[in-house]
Amino acid sequence: MRIIIVMLLTLFCITGCSKPSSDLLSEISGVWRFSNNSLLTIKHNNDFIYLTSGENAIKAKVGTIDTKNKTVMLRVILPDGIDAIWTIKQMSTADNRTVYLVLTLHDGKTDVLQFVRKA
Repeated sequence: MRIIIVMLLTLFCITGCSKPSSDLLSEISGVWRFSNNSLLTIKHNNDFIYLTSGENAIKAKVGTIDTKNKTVMLRVILPDGIDAIWTIKQMSTADNRTVYLVLTLHDGKTDVLQFVRKA
């Protein structure tokens, strides 16, 4: 019986004590620069991510988080009512010195975001 309890506690800690998905959300949170030099602020709060660029703000529901591939799927309701899926992928240069994001929109357009600072 004691072995079963230890196994269950170990399983609980592996699945519940470490928060790799929230770590990824924390890592992508901050101020990022689009390729056109405009800024995007990404903040996460529980199951939502808030994206702000200039006067435009979008609240997105966090969907699937793939920690292995470092991707976050977002469900976004656009101002015109379109229900869209966007993807944020965390990448790094070959030498792992610079981290950047690739934002893919529902229409397939992508942009590379360079880190500016934590929000």
